[in-house]
Amino acid sequence: MPNPGSHGLRGLTFQLLEGFRVPLMAALLTIGQLARRSGVPARTIRFWSDTGVLPEIDRSPSGYRRYDAAAVARLDLVRTLRELGMGLEDVREVLLRRRTVDEVATAHVRAIDDHIRSPRVQRAVCTLLARGGHTEKETALMNDLPGCPPPSGSA
Repeated sequence: MPNPGSHGLRGLTFQLLEGFRVPLMAALLTIGQLARRSGVPARTIRFWSDTGVLPEIDRSPSGYRRYDAAAVARLDLVRTLRELGMGLEDVREVLLRRRTVDEVATAHVRAIDDHIRSPRVQRAVCTLLARGGHTEKETALMNDLPGCPPPSGSA
């Protein structure tokens, strides 16, 4: 027997994107309720709403934004993608189904790899320089490596 307050919707889910299923809710949530439920600050939700990433479904007679189950699922996806470091434009592309989560994640992995590579090269060069005993030509070659700052004492 369904819970009297559940309108018979308990256990129902819907799919926002491939692989993202969420429970169906009967009631609309205010921005404060959505913030408490998701852990995302109301100010961030308001910004995402104003930029179209998380559109409100309705406004109360008092003018408060209200969100439905689809908005909850969308917020969860947006929050997850943002926590992974993806920009709002990439998130928007996924939500508009212009790109898949896989495509955006693959591009993001490449960007992370590029970001990691530079400090690794810097560390390797610094380690070599710290050992000393290099010719001026070897030092100049190390200085020309991508992502390497000039060694101290070089012009």
